Amino acid sequence: MPRRGDVALLVGAVLIPFTVFVILAVAVAGKGAIGWDAAILDLVERHYRQSLSIRLGSALDAGTALAGVTLVAALVLLLKRGRRREALFCILAVGGVLALDVPLKEAFQRPQWSPPGYDTRGVGYVFPSGHAMATMALLASMTLISTPRLAKLLLIVGVPLVVAVGVVLVYSWWHYPSDVVAGWCLAVSWVAALCLAIRPKPGLSP
Repeated sequence: MPRRGDVALLVGAVLIPFTVFVILAVAVAGKGAIGWDAAILDLVERHYRQSLSIRLGSALDAGTALAGVTLVAALVLLLKRGRRREALFCILAVGGVLALDVPLKEAFQRPQWSPPGYDTRGVGYVFPSGHAMATMALLASMTLISTPRLAKLLLIVGVPLVVAVGVVLVYSWWHYPSDVVAGWCLAVSWVAALCLAIRPKPGLSP
């Protein structure tokens, strides 16, 4: 008989986010901005500054590198402590969404947003956002294997950072807002499903 916590995780963290992802995917496949996308992008265009976008892009690159270092450090620590199941969980959590990134973009074929005067030739498709998926998957997986105290700290620090990444992606004209939201939803669903399948144990601490 399934445990109550498993049912809550299945419904709240697997089925609901995946349903949101599917709804967004159906709405945007092969298309440009949907209603709320257009409203947000119009706001972004009015306040866009190229110099700020360049600085934010550099910060995003640095943050991506830091996320990679964090993942490697966590894997080394887990393997050193003999926690192979948890290491496998983290690898599949982040590696899985990265592996899905290109096939999903090719499947939905959503062109990049192109404001007047902005050349996006050669950029490719944008749905869902790979950065959004990867950052959310990293945060979710690390939180699930950590002690309650560390998990709380990760959420306090990590959630604003993940949201900031999403804002930068939209402000820099790399993604529609719905690309980012869909990426977050798919990552949460993927990591939660892995958690039910692999059942990693919390307990990671510095």
